[in-house]
Amino acid sequence: MTIAQLAAQRRTNADMEKITETFLKRQGLKENIKENTMADIDFHMAIAAACHNKILYDLYQSISLFLENHIAERHIETNMHTDTIDALHEELYIAIKEQKPNVANICVKNILKI
Repeated sequence: MTIAQLAAQRRTNADMEKITETFLKRQGLKENIKENTMADIDFHMAIAAACHNKILYDLYQSISLFLENHIAERHIETNMHTDTIDALHEELYIAIKEQKPNVANICVKNILKI
């Protein structure tokens, strides 16, 4: 099971508040790649925390620096389609909010394909 699937199953109301907060911050920081990247990582870290698996959370946290650099590079190299990425993140947010683990898993796979 993926972190997103576990988060969709196990998230609490408090987890959902944090996920919502980081999601809205991510969606509001579209102009600055660095700030958007950091907000994106915060969003995914909130999801990782909501899976309530310390090992997976620690693992995700340990690779977050790599992810920060990777996401920023992909923005620059590929001129990523921001609207598509934002839509996929919104789908992920909704899947976790509505506790749909299989949909959350599909969303993550689609995000990783970009």
